[in-house]
Amino acid sequence: MLLSLIIAAKIASSQPPKEFPKFDRKTAQPIVLKATLEAGAYLPESPECSRPIDKDGKLGFICMDPPPFWVSAKRLLPVYGDLDANSILLFTTSHYGMERIIDSPQAKPRLLLVLRHGDDYVMPRYAQAIVLTSRSGEDFIPYSDSMPIWWLPCSVADLRIPLDPQDFPSQGWSDFYSVKAFPKFGIPLKKISEQLARLKPSAAQITCGHEI
Repeated sequence: MLLSLIIAAKIASSQPPKEFPKFDRKTAQPIVLKATLEAGAYLPESPECSRPIDKDGKLGFICMDPPPFWVSAKRLLPVYGDLDANSILLFTTSHYGMERIIDSPQAKPRLLLVLRHGDDYVMPRYAQAIVLTSRSGEDFIPYSDSMPIWWLPCSVADLRIPLDPQDFPSQGWSDFYSVKAFPKFGIPLKKISEQLARLKPSAAQITCGHEI
């Protein structure tokens, strides 16, 4: 009997998720990690998106996004927060769909902000950045004044340093910059980890003035 229950539990846990987790994000546990992403699956579209045209011929709701989805995130390096699992199912949304954020064989890992609530993990919309690794093995995220990192504390921007393209393998960053222009600045992941350890931000405090 016990064996049957264990088998049933394993089967149940292996079933793909069917709905997007809903919880108060401000009370969630914030986790920042370096990870690779692999394709998962789209979730059912919101019922609002399939609302029929009313009797006057008016459509009450139009969804411009693809449905929400989940991907598999494989942890490579913890930066902030506790995460024992080596891989998690990560839920998020994107106007461009899943294909724009999953890793191809040539793609680099990413730095992610993850909100944890029990066994549910949600990445706020677009809360991720490409990770560049130097020839010496140090990790950076590109930084541009025109595209601030809204999903980390504002003070993280002060950690930026100039980057020299010669310090990085060409096969590692050129795939992400179609004009073959290397980012002028980067922020070391080590410095981000140290800053977050000092600040100890909650989920409600971790962004640079943005709602999560």
